[in-house]
Amino acid sequence: MFTELPETFRLGARTKEWIIGPQICPAMKAHGMRLVGFSIIRNGYCQIRNHPNFSQVAICYEGEGEILLNNLWKKCTAGTAFLTPPRTPHAYRAVAHAHWGVAWAMYDTSMVTSDSVTLTRADPWPMRHTIEGLYRQTRHGLDSPTAYHWLELIHGYASQLAGPCPHQGRLTDVWATVDAELARSWTLSDLARLAHLGEEQLRRLSHEEHGRSPMHQVAFMRIQRAVSLLSRNDDKIETIARNVGFGSLSSFSVAFKRWTGISPAAFRRKQSTP
Repeated sequence: MFTELPETFRLGARTKEWIIGPQICPAMKAHGMRLVGFSIIRNGYCQIRNHPNFSQVAICYEGEGEILLNNLWKKCTAGTAFLTPPRTPHAYRAVAHAHWGVAWAMYDTSMVTSDSVTLTRADPWPMRHTIEGLYRQTRHGLDSPTAYHWLELIHGYASQLAGPCPHQGRLTDVWATVDAELARSWTLSDLARLAHLGEEQLRRLSHEEHGRSPMHQVAFMRIQRAVSLLSRNDDKIETIARNVGFGSLSSFSVAFKRWTGISPAAFRRKQSTP
């Protein structure tokens, strides 16, 4: 139960935040990430959102703050993660005379699948350090290959905290088959037959699981494989493009840059730079 409070967005004069968005790191769009960052929250900070259109995974790494649960303010200390699903009201605030260190990732997709705000316990430092790593990497200019790997780690930690998607098992075999045959010219009807679902059902489940349509998920898997191949072997880029399912080098280059923010050739050059 959540008694609606006035919508509030107040940072407080001494709060500091370090934030990365897709305009700085375009690869965030592949995961449906709106923003990631870490904050040192101080007296005066208060967020009350009655109709949020995003989900958020956040974890306290030091200090303490408060989360509103069942109309009671609950203490949130180091090692406490709080998960907020989309379209679910939530509220959190600073505690007077205390600071609150929080690392967080905000998603346009339904990363958090619970029906209410949830608290859980976890080690906060992997997520905190990887977000700082991405921030430092992008602060003085984008180094996309390294930024891409930082981002994969952040998304992995956020996914662990958010917990498994309830529909993940329905599509696991589908994506395993696609992964084994990435060079195949997959269509939506092919995927629907594999899943034993109608195309609209498949679209819905894919969006719930990944925040992407089935065909965008195939494209994402192809780009992930391409990143791995460009990083660890010397095959021609044209060969890699064919091996991951692109019909031409130009279509591969356009897709790769759209997902990672850099061309395949530039990605490979940066990987080989000491």
